[in-house]
Amino acid sequence: MKCNKKPVAVMLVLMLTVALLLSGCQQKADKTTFSATIMRVDDQAVLVRPSQDSGEYKSADLILVGLSNAELTDAKGNPVDFSALSVGLKVDITYGGVILESYPAQINDCTKLVAYVGQTQLPNPMIAFDTPDFRFVAGFALEGMPDSIKTDGVWLIAGKTAQLDVSTTDDVEGMLRCAKNTGEDISGLYGISFDTQTFKRFDDVTAEISYTENGKALACWQRDGYEFVLWFPEIETDTFITLAQSVISGIKATESF
Repeated sequence: MKCNKKPVAVMLVLMLTVALLLSGCQQKADKTTFSATIMRVDDQAVLVRPSQDSGEYKSADLILVGLSNAELTDAKGNPVDFSALSVGLKVDITYGGVILESYPAQINDCTKLVAYVGQTQLPNPMIAFDTPDFRFVAGFALEGMPDSIKTDGVWLIAGKTAQLDVSTTDDVEGMLRCAKNTGEDISGLYGISFDTQTFKRFDDVTAEISYTENGKALACWQRDGYEFVLWFPEIETDTFITLAQSVISGIKATESF
């Protein structure tokens, strides 16, 4: 009895074709691209915050991306030097699809980074955070905000200055800023002349308090190597003093977990 080898050969060809197609699909699926914002630049690596509409953001809000084997280009495909990467820059990251679980999460197989140089970068970019924890970017977190003040927004400016948009229980709006003390003015208030300036002692901290006649109030103080600024553009003086006392006595910058 002779065996018909033709159906067997056809079957083998079909199986090989299916295997090649599946292999091709897997290779395409291996490469994933997402958009992000650079939060910190390290040696041949960048710490990024994925865009909120990406699948990566659902896995991790901060990812350390190694770039030692990555191609760096601008949006037109021109080569970009690593030195062009900076905080606040928008980038597209292509990698093999594997994110290592840690905090921050890690991507070690980035193959390409597209940097939108000169298009979306700001001189002092403000990056939104969910909580006032900037330890993996600026090296510190803010803790101890009193109940007398609400936090309406959390930002990091230029990768080093924390800003909390705050309001009182009566919905009077202001801001709190904090940064490691370098002697720089972190208030961002330029061209404002204050009518009254005085010093007040709150527990172990001496704060400089400044007012204007039309209700502007500013408190500046230092604690444990950090500079703090509390600013309200329109608030009653007595209310501000009470508020400043609770904030200055409570808020602290911490570096350890």
